[in-house]
Amino acid sequence: MSRITPQQRSAWADHIQTQATSELSQQAYCDRNQINLRQFGYWKRMFRRSSEVQSKPTTRQSKFVPVQLARQTSNQSLTISLPNGVSIAGVDDSNQHLIAALVGACQ
Repeated sequence: MSRITPQQRSAWADHIQTQATSELSQQAYCDRNQINLRQFGYWKRMFRRSSEVQSKPTTRQSKFVPVQLARQTSNQSLTISLPNGVSIAGVDDSNQHLIAALVGACQ
């Protein structure tokens, strides 16, 4: 087995730390950086045992922010034309509950 140089050990420590703070899984990180997943796992275990690299934080800050949607109003009026020639115009949110009753009465 070959001897690991301090530069190689430092490079692995950097990879372990970078993956831990990234949003990538180990597999995705290794794929993106062309690293053997088994070697990555080996070095992660070695560093965890020696505490050379901080482990991944157990809590993450949420990236969701509260959003309040504004009610959209339309300047266009709605017209309902029935087959018998009756038209109902000017329907909006304030009177839409009347549509069913009006349509029923016109049929």
